[in-house]
Amino acid sequence: MDALREFATRVDGWEYLGTQSKEYASVTGEPSCAILRLGNAHSPAIAITNKSGNTFYVANIVPKESGRISMHEYNQVAGDFAHDLRKYAKSVGLDLEIRATSESIGLNGIITGTKCRGLFEHYLNLYPASYHPLDIKRLDIFICCLSRHAKNRVDLALLKGWLLQEKGWSDKDASWCVDRIDTGIAILDVNRKY
Repeated sequence: MDALREFATRVDGWEYLGTQSKEYASVTGEPSCAILRLGNAHSPAIAITNKSGNTFYVANIVPKESGRISMHEYNQVAGDFAHDLRKYAKSVGLDLEIRATSESIGLNGIITGTKCRGLFEHYLNLYPASYHPLDIKRLDIFICCLSRHAKNRVDLALLKGWLLQEKGWSDKDASWCVDRIDTGIAILDVNRKY
């Protein structure tokens, strides 16, 4: 976290958001921070949090000046961040490994399990935005599969972006879908521990 704070303080085009970083760390319960990209029309803030040990990841990129940014713009900000952080780390002798994922993330990169992805695709193929009880049941079956079988958590921000970009869903429909998944997983996690 200190290295990220120093990076955002010293490198042109970035700003460390102290208050937001404290709030974010409090919410996640993990070392976390928020860094603002300067000179961008959307003023995107990059949310970074701890994955495990000394591994951190970009959890989200949130535009402050508009409701949303395109996947291309999201990837551009992430790429700029990785590039500038690598350059900074090298210039000050920090031993950091910075990895970037592929720019084009398909559904198989978001929902990695074949069985769970198949259930989600089944949900998508049958008029999911109708909110018919059978459509909701198909989504709930997918949620149960995720809860039981997924080795990794699904990045719901990526899933929402995919639904918006690739499927052309409205923000309302995509938000409803990922909120239901998030709530369902949380309830099933509590149920498992009960």
